[in-house]
Amino acid sequence: LLWLEMKTDGGEELPQKVGDLLERYGIVDQVIVSSFSFNMLLPLRVRFPNLTLAYEFRTLKEGDIEPLISAPDRHRLIISADHIETFTPNILSRLTAEGIKTSSYVLNRFDAIQTAIDYKVRLFQTDRPDRVSFLLMRKRKPAI
Repeated sequence: LLWLEMKTDGGEELPQKVGDLLERYGIVDQVIVSSFSFNMLLPLRVRFPNLTLAYEFRTLKEGDIEPLISAPDRHRLIISADHIETFTPNILSRLTAEGIKTSSYVLNRFDAIQTAIDYKVRLFQTDRPDRVSFLLMRKRKPAI
């Protein structure tokens, strides 16, 4: 699985170029395309109805997620936060209830990783997989 972030300074033709590459290599089902720009994702959302898209946010308010929650293709969307603190418990529970996956990055501190685990954030990036493993193993109940 490849997570591909389209930067806003990539130019207006970037979504077309990315779409052409996805098509040429037949990897639409193996890629998540993300961006902080709704306008960058829209052409790919229309062109590829099965492509997983991640909408990235530096700040996040209830109103920001409304159009995504009510979208008929919400099952293929991910809401990604710049930091775990960007999510509120209310927003996370709402997204989870609607079946929308959540993501956060870069989670390296123990407290940030634990918050992501507690909030059931589905995807996150870390430079410290050892810490993630430690926290996940600690939560497991021993076999009897």
